[in-house]
Amino acid sequence: MIKITDLWKSYGSNQVLKGLNLEIQTGEIMVILGRSGVGKSVLLRQIMGLEHPDSGTIEVNGQEITNLAEKQRYEVSKNMGMLFQGSALFDSLNIESNVGFYFAQNPDPKSGKHLSQEEITQRVSESLQMVGLEGVEKKMPSDLSGGMKKRAGLARLIAYRPNILLYDEPTTGLDPMMANQINELIVKTQNELQGTSIVVTHDIHSALYVADRIALHQDGHIIHVADPDDFMKIKDPTIEFLEEILIHHPRVRKEQHSGEK
Repeated sequence: MIKITDLWKSYGSNQVLKGLNLEIQTGEIMVILGRSGVGKSVLLRQIMGLEHPDSGTIEVNGQEITNLAEKQRYEVSKNMGMLFQGSALFDSLNIESNVGFYFAQNPDPKSGKHLSQEEITQRVSESLQMVGLEGVEKKMPSDLSGGMKKRAGLARLIAYRPNILLYDEPTTGLDPMMANQINELIVKTQNELQGTSIVVTHDIHSALYVADRIALHQDGHIIHVADPDDFMKIKDPTIEFLEEILIHHPRVRKEQHSGEK
């Protein structure tokens, strides 16, 4: 379980997180939904340990990580992985090297042993196959479309089998068909790895497709948390606006799809 308590974070005079509280259960897909610019990605960086909050605490499986020394924090964060909004592929490396980059620098977090080149190649191949990118190992990121880059970033994320998976706006910039493919892959990855996933997005279609629970992030706080059906019944102007979007721009819901969790 991840427990976030009274978390505050500002950048100069801009107060982004304002005493935010949230509990994420082990094994669920928690979607943090909110408008662009409200601090959803900031929250992910706090969880990942890329930044430190001004105050408040984050507990991961009962261990308070907010004030850990760098080495101790690494021991916790090495079991986390993030799909960044822009995929964050290394332009100078081919896809095989991008996906296997973690293992070129670090031991396997599960076994603590460095993998051989043959084992890395096998792990990369399995991960690319999982996201439907077989045969692109020698291509460069510039050779891939935006959707393919997202999938390559996801392959890099799942290659080392993290326990906690973080997704930063995974469908941003994608057309509806590709966005739905990414949604399907998030659910598939969750089923394969049996981890805990946190997805931050402003896309209500994506939220309803992948979520076990949805948390509405607004004005530096989490103001509502519920499963998708109950979430859409909450009497709140923001949620009523989202309902209007769904009425006028419907897409496939997870329960209507054969790839159900």
